[in-house]
Amino acid sequence: MHNNYYFIKQVTLSLKSILVGSVVSECFSQNKDELVIRFETQTQSHYIKASLTGSFSCVTFPDTFHRARKNSVDLFESVGGLKVLDLITFENERAFAIQFEEGYTLLFKLHGNRSNIILFHNQQVAACFKNNIPADVAITLHSLARNIDFSFDHFKVHAHEPEKTYFTFGKLAWLYLHEADFQSKPVDAQWHTLQQLMQTLEHPPAYYLTRIKGVLHLSLIPVGEVQSTIDDPLVAVNTFYYQYIQQDAFEHEKVAAISKLKQAIQANENYCAKARQKITELTTNTSYRTWADLIMAN
Repeated sequence: MHNNYYFIKQVTLSLKSILVGSVVSECFSQNKDELVIRFETQTQSHYIKASLTGSFSCVTFPDTFHRARKNSVDLFESVGGLKVLDLITFENERAFAIQFEEGYTLLFKLHGNRSNIILFHNQQVAACFKNNIPADVAITLHSLARNIDFSFDHFKVHAHEPEKTYFTFGKLAWLYLHEADFQSKPVDAQWHTLQQLMQTLEHPPAYYLTRIKGVLHLSLIPVGEVQSTIDDPLVAVNTFYYQYIQQDAFEHEKVAAISKLKQAIQANENYCAKARQKITELTTNTSYRTWADLIMAN
């Protein structure tokens, strides 16, 4: 849920109070699929780090970040030195944008493995962080917001396929509803449950780090095996990111170690099989006796 529309709204609200009025001092990349932006206020620096790999995308907000002296390249140089005017979200869309002076807007589009950061100037695409997503060149800011009819009459008509109607909820929300036996309830009760869920998503009392089938998730609702509860959305996503990356690194090491052990086991099994075959040949082979008989006979 860290890229869920409702969570992005909470992150944007928190960022707005921090970044509005600040100035961009650096925007750079020193790792593939990673962008770091440094903002300056009169008292301190603030950072946004976007990690947009093909398997995992997440935007975090570290307290500090040390830029490498080598293998680092400046990006989106047009926004350097510009002041942040506002932060905005787009209705029912997994994206937020930072508006700068002089007509620049930086869009964070958080669409899983198609996530990207796109710079607009006067509403036109000026540059993309990742250039391997052709459709992003044609994006317009005013087309990002999407409408959902949340009326009871609309719900009654589409109660048989609510996942398609309320696509912003996300998998964890539907898991939460499934555990609450949502589908077996009458329509009126389903509607009431949905209203409660929406209220929680719009105004989450806390943020949960939870495990579902062994995988760590950030959730706005208590679902799965809750590991910890955090009050601040920026702290929550930072904590989630570092724990997830550690888990991911551990899993990679585990897979590599298991693969190496399996190869060693297979090699030993092949050796043993060949040795057993040789022993069988030695105990059953009569060719030596035949050769000896031939020699004695001649």
